[in-house]
Amino acid sequence: MDACLNICRAAFRRAHGLPEDAPLSLDPARAQAFCEWARRHRVQGLLFAGIPELAESLQTVAFGQTRFAAQATEVAGKLFTRLKTRLPNLTLVKGPALATHAWPEPGMRSFDDLDILCGKCSFAVMRTRLQTAGCALDVRDRRRARNLWHFGWGVPFRAENHLLVEVKSRFFPPHYPWPKHLTLTQ
Repeated sequence: MDACLNICRAAFRRAHGLPEDAPLSLDPARAQAFCEWARRHRVQGLLFAGIPELAESLQTVAFGQTRFAAQATEVAGKLFTRLKTRLPNLTLVKGPALATHAWPEPGMRSFDDLDILCGKCSFAVMRTRLQTAGCALDVRDRRRARNLWHFGWGVPFRAENHLLVEVKSRFFPPHYPWPKHLTLTQ
């Protein structure tokens, strides 16, 4: 585990043009194990971009991740454009939005969903707009969806390509420490 973390640190520093702490020593015999670890911990894009020695082993995985990121970005753009006119406090939080701000190459960040924040009282409008946009509520029982919303958990929807879209009024549920001024309440 320590070796994998050191490789991730080195990859991050290289990808961001930061000086390296120490020369990277990568055992070629363990390259496949590192790639499996990277896939499991969703850092394969980072290793692909920052550690050329692993690029060949990670190429297929990184290609799939980049393709998924492009598809998710397209879905996010369509949804955001369709929703923002009716929901003024709408915020796209993770996925492609974070990837474009936090990583030099957005395809490097692994994600599997889109998180959309909207005001607490906007859920009915959000649900209707998402459903007219082709998203399906991914909870069998509407009471469960109301319960998830009420207690601050994300309410899951499925968009195109089965992409998970979670709608939230809080970035974290109430029992996690999170500054109240960063929570949308309208």
